[in-house]
Amino acid sequence: MSSPTRPLCCGFDIVSLNIGFGPIGWAEQIRVVFAMRAWIGERPHRYRLVASVDDIVEARAARLLAISFDIEGMDPVVDRPDLVRSFHTLGVRWMLIAYNRNNAAGGGCLDLDPGLTPAGRAIIDEMERDGMVLCLTHAGTRR
Repeated sequence: MSSPTRPLCCGFDIVSLNIGFGPIGWAEQIRVVFAMRAWIGERPHRYRLVASVDDIVEARAARLLAISFDIEGMDPVVDRPDLVRSFHTLGVRWMLIAYNRNNAAGGGCLDLDPGLTPAGRAIIDEMERDGMVLCLTHAGTRR
């Protein structure tokens, strides 16, 4: 992984690192998040993996770059909404419904949007229980 220190030098307090998108399965995304956590853990003098807003404030005071993770698209959890809690525990703090293309959770911005599916609603319910941010940046616009 290349060094994400540039944002700190530019006045940013936190970056969200993407652990996967679209069709990348949950097992591969967990492998990626473990590798990123290890990389961050080897550099405690530069980075802090954060779980809360208070952690971000503390990292800033210590002049450390706060890091969280994100997932672009609900594909890896569409059949396993129970995995949302596991991803949250590992540091994922926000997730998109879809990464550009429709999936079993809902519509992407490059396809005709079918709307949120029951599976998507179940995942959002899990995200809300865990305090995970729902991102709509690549979601479709229902017309």
